[in-house]
Amino acid sequence: SLADSQNVNDLLMFLINEEIFEHDSNAGFIVLHACAKEFETMLEEMYSEYANQRDYSPFILRHLMSVVLGRVYRIASQKYEISSQDNLTGVMHYIDQNYMRPCKLSDLAKIALLSPSYLSAQFKIRFGVSISDYIHMKRMENACSLMKTTDDSILAIMREVGYNDPKNFYRIFKSHTGMTPGDYRESCRQKRIRF
Repeated sequence: SLADSQNVNDLLMFLINEEIFEHDSNAGFIVLHACAKEFETMLEEMYSEYANQRDYSPFILRHLMSVVLGRVYRIASQKYEISSQDNLTGVMHYIDQNYMRPCKLSDLAKIALLSPSYLSAQFKIRFGVSISDYIHMKRMENACSLMKTTDDSILAIMREVGYNDPKNFYRIFKSHTGMTPGDYRESCRQKRIRF
């Protein structure tokens, strides 16, 4: 029943990474380290149902297991929300340092320990911009700075900030600044001459 819960795969990855569970393959069981006292009575009831096998025991066992897992899910998701916020900041910091290189969503998701779709949605909610728009914004900021402060060719600047396709670069640059790269550079030169 938890399989339909929102972001259950991300939460399971978080639980595994946080080592809340310990799997002993020799003994064939999993140890739950979190919230043991809260679940003690329920686990004892589950063991009793399993050991005594009365009428409806399988149904009761499934129900109690759903309750236990649901409560674990609730407790862990609170911790997970805090952790995922830190992971989003980590992704932003990574982009700030590496925007000039290819930044694939799948690689960023590995850094954040989140699924790509969940990372995309949470990044946009947290920072108000999509990941790809943020990468373009960082690249354009640097391109504008280089055009103001260097005499490097526009193609050299394009490559330095992480673009390989001139058409794509020109399109994104014009969208970001309202000018073509050549017009932007010319306006920067004119401003320098005035001063």
